[in-house]
Amino acid sequence: MPDTDGTTDWGGRYDLLVPLTLHNIPGANSLLYNAYSDEDRGIHLDSMKDCVAQSIQDQRNAHLAIGANLTSMQYVTPMCPVITDMLELQIRPGPAGLLFQPIYPATDPTKLVGFATTSNHWQEVLLAVVPDYVSGLSCVVSTASSTYTYEIRNGQPELVGFGDQHKLQFQEMKRSVVLNRIESGTATSAVYTLSVYPTGTFRCEQCECCPVLANVLCESHTLFNS
Repeated sequence: MPDTDGTTDWGGRYDLLVPLTLHNIPGANSLLYNAYSDEDRGIHLDSMKDCVAQSIQDQRNAHLAIGANLTSMQYVTPMCPVITDMLELQIRPGPAGLLFQPIYPATDPTKLVGFATTSNHWQEVLLAVVPDYVSGLSCVVSTASSTYTYEIRNGQPELVGFGDQHKLQFQEMKRSVVLNRIESGTATSAVYTLSVYPTGTFRCEQCECCPVLANVLCESHTLFNS
């Protein structure tokens, strides 16, 4: 049934119609799709609108607090981008996040009129981050509520599955970085973290330059897992 009024079955508060009108893939199935109709996207659009309204109100309150007249007020553009939690894109399976960047008229930063969307497909993000001769790295991409594990094999990321599946014996070798540092006043924007761990395969391959050490490391790994 066509979506004509923006009402939802998940409790959306704004009844928005926000059809996707442009896509980098010609003829993509998601064209004219109302992003607000699905909860995993719609809750973030609600959050974006809340953020804009709160920012404008805060600016007005600050202006009035110094005794100024609102008619002379110059508004600052609200900082309200939002990135979704893990979801699956319509055009490609696998965990991803969508970054919604609000759009305002050049002459009126108080009015939210649309948004631009950038997809972060995490397997694509991990492409070409290491040379093609590197294998045996566990890459764990996580938010506060979702976690997925990839393994680098011959320089290419492969999805292992849901959850943190790195080998516990390499826990102390963990290296982590926050993937998205965006300034935003939205309440629902997700924070993504990448944690990288070696595996037994990586340790052995990196020790090929020293056969004696490689022997010790690989045999220890085999005994530990037997």
